[in-house]
Amino acid sequence: MGENITLGDIVYWFFRLNGCFTIRNFVIHPERRGSQRTEVDLLAVRFPYREEIGMQDHEIFVKEKTQLFIVEVKSTDKFGDFNEATIRNLDEIIKRVGFVKRNEIREVVDTLRTRAFWEDGNKVKRIDLMDSVKSL
Repeated sequence: MGENITLGDIVYWFFRLNGCFTIRNFVIHPERRGSQRTEVDLLAVRFPYREEIGMQDHEIFVKEKTQLFIVEVKSTDKFGDFNEATIRNLDEIIKRVGFVKRNEIREVVDTLRTRAFWEDGNKVKRIDLMDSVKSL
């Protein structure tokens, strides 16, 4: 009792209650010795055919695509101001998660940096950079 609920908790439960598999505080360590490169506040994966009786999914979820959300939790009202280390290390984040083939990573990262989302042409996968303030 008396536990404080954080913005991070709210964001986590939003994705969890909308049928996502989630990982909090996904740390990207360097391949050699040294301190961490960055930390993703939340990774969430949602599969396209998820159903739960009586539950209406939020509009950010796309039907017919597996979605990976790279979520930054922040309490400011400025959208799109992602952690610089996260943006700088998007290629490593995408590589470590393994959501796309290695030869697609550069295109995916370039697209994420300009549009904040990427979709493949086969209606199979989508990656979204999510800012907890604008998105929720």
